[in-house]
Amino acid sequence: MRIRSMFCLSVIVIGQIPYASGATTTSVSVSAQIIGGCTINGAVPASGGAVGSFGTLDFGSAISLSCTPGITVMMSLDDGQHPLNGSRAMMRNGGTERVTYSLYRDSSYSIALLPGTPFTLDTSHSPAPLDSPVYGRATPDGTTPPGQYSDIVTVTIQW
Repeated sequence: MRIRSMFCLSVIVIGQIPYASGATTTSVSVSAQIIGGCTINGAVPASGGAVGSFGTLDFGSAISLSCTPGITVMMSLDDGQHPLNGSRAMMRNGGTERVTYSLYRDSSYSIALLPGTPFTLDTSHSPAPLDSPVYGRATPDGTTPPGQYSDIVTVTIQW
């Protein structure tokens, strides 16, 4: 019985010992490397990967970019899926007839976007979104049958 009493007394006494408290501080090194790049229409492209469709060019649209400041950004457009005699062309859905068209950087159709010819984009206002307008003008020859015509042009952004 005496051993039991000693054990209970020991547990009670140990429970009453105050714990030491304190505080310590340390420093943590934080660093980051910002790599120049762009997002295209809000998406971050994988290296060499596609971002997706920019939508239908109803002959007046824009490609929106956000880039880190201080990088040189080049953009080019290919000749599309249905080129005809060195020009871009849209093909009639369900047919083989084509309508040639041209793409431009301005609404007055004076700055042509020639297939495969890169041009520099002004990123001095980055990271604010940069809209690069694309305008189109179709040139049907008068013998083109009615119907829906379309083409897909690949846009390449390099930095």
